[in-house]
Amino acid sequence: LENVELSGSSALVIKACKGAQVTVKGSFSNDGFKLVRLNNSDCSHESSVPEYLKIRGYKFENCGAAIYEFDKPGEYTVEA
Repeated sequence: LENVELSGSSALVIKACKGAQVTVKGSFSNDGFKLVRLNNSDCSHESSVPEYLKIRGYKFENCGAAIYEFDKPGEYTVEA
C-alpha cells in the first residue's frame, strides 16, 4: 500500500493468487458495503441463506466497493 486513502464508508478488496504482487496507490471513494439485517424468513429452515449468516443475523451487501482480483502470478498496480 502506497499512500492509500479510503474516504467515508468506501471499501477496497484485493484478491491475489500465490505469486501475484499487487501495489495499491491513491485515494478511493465509493459506496462500499452496507450491513443488512436478516429478517425472519431469511433465518427460517427453508431459507437458502447459509447457516453462518443465520447465526450472525446480518450480511454485507456490496453497494459499489472497489474489487480487484488477480488470478495469475505477476506484478500489478492498482491506482485510484
